[in-house]
Amino acid sequence: MADLLRARKRGKPVPLTPLIDIVFILLVFFMLQTRFLRPGSMALELPGLSPGAGSATTLIVELHASGALWVDRARVEPGALGRYLDGLASRPHEAVIATDPGVRLQRVVDVMDVLNAHGVGRVSLRRGQRFE
Repeated sequence: MADLLRARKRGKPVPLTPLIDIVFILLVFFMLQTRFLRPGSMALELPGLSPGAGSATTLIVELHASGALWVDRARVEPGALGRYLDGLASRPHEAVIATDPGVRLQRVVDVMDVLNAHGVGRVSLRRGQRFE
């Protein structure tokens, strides 16, 4: 029995190269599949408001595919939304954003960022629908 154990100990060493290759491939695979960004979130409320149903502090923001921006039926230059909100007599607390189907999502998010920076806490989306 002792001879058998000595023979096993003197046998070929286990090659580590294939094991290292497999571990490296798994490492690369999991690195490519993992997101290292912290998940962000955006508070949204889906449609429930109509233009007449909101309070005096509800803004109606329309984004048109042509690039036009309308706030409470007044045309506003796309870069001047912050100045428009600063000039309002009463501070809005909520907004409804209505968009044409061709409006890019990044544009909607940019408008939401401006609204959030000016104290609008609740935002509802109406994608593909405008208030006439």
